[in-house]
Amino acid sequence: MAEQTKKKLSKLAKWLIALGVIAVVLACFMLIWFFGHSHPEFDKAKQSEFTIPGLSDGAVPQGLCYVEQKNIFLMSGYMNNGSKSRIYVVDGESKETVKYFTISGVDEKFEKGHFCGVASSGNFVWLATDNYCFSFSLDEIMNVQNGFAIEPTSFFDTSTRADFCFSDNTYLYVGEFFRNNDTVTDESHHYQISENEINKAIAFRYEIDQNTENGLASTTPVDALSVPNLVQGLAITDSGKIVLSTSYGLADSNIYVYDNVYALGTTETFALNEIESIPLYVLSSANLEKTLVAPCMSEGIDYVNGRVFILFESACDKYKLFTRNRVTEVFSVAME
Repeated sequence: MAEQTKKKLSKLAKWLIALGVIAVVLACFMLIWFFGHSHPEFDKAKQSEFTIPGLSDGAVPQGLCYVEQKNIFLMSGYMNNGSKSRIYVVDGESKETVKYFTISGVDEKFEKGHFCGVASSGNFVWLATDNYCFSFSLDEIMNVQNGFAIEPTSFFDTSTRADFCFSDNTYLYVGEFFRNNDTVTDESHHYQISENEINKAIAFRYEIDQNTENGLASTTPVDALSVPNLVQGLAITDSGKIVLSTSYGLADSNIYVYDNVYALGTTETFALNEIESIPLYVLSSANLEKTLVAPCMSEGIDYVNGRVFILFESACDKYKLFTRNRVTEVFSVAME
């Protein structure tokens, strides 16, 4: 009887030791995961610009742009509680949040939409969200009171998921995000580069015209850009380099810098429909110039005075309990 008791105690001790070892390994993993992870190149290059607005309100940051005419930043995002999505206004000099506004006069699914990207040029601001692009008057944005809503001057279906947008004052770019089978894009947007490389998303480029209702010469794009998966934001530098913000979940973000493929020309075409085709440019590993590894959940980006400004969503209420790098500031890095 005593021998059986000893055997049971010995077996229990082995189990307890095994559980203890597992607990120590998990504890070490969690410590390394949350506190031992770093981005030395990004940390060396980054410069703090301003506190991300709306985090205390439950906003989930998505899009970012600088409005040079008024020296303000605009940040778009949806609300964690399901209320109407918002665009925040940040003063470019004081870096303080001035106000936020919502949109009205459209279907509720858009008013509470993802508000994926925001861009501006001249008298217009564009919002990319849920396949559509909405145009707004900059004057109305400047005049709207805090918490009130404004109506778009017009909107159109972009034939993309409209997950990000950017303006270089000559063109408006609107593109989409692809990830495996949970965030899919139209198969016509897929481009096989090689046996091991395929792009499954597209970005269209529209010519800007300040004398129209929506600020665009036409809602038919002038050309298409094949982009890789996981793109959250796009920006073009003064020299024409194409910068992409890519991320998903808790994995590191990657800021990709590509050569100016527009300057290289193309013989490829993209079929808009059965009778119309436009030039197609392709981003690939062959024209990738640099990769900057950054904290998780990078979102919209913009190019301002030689620097790329990067927005993150990791510190919002929706994700902050799970993220190891809770970024509460917009950072910028020099690109040229």
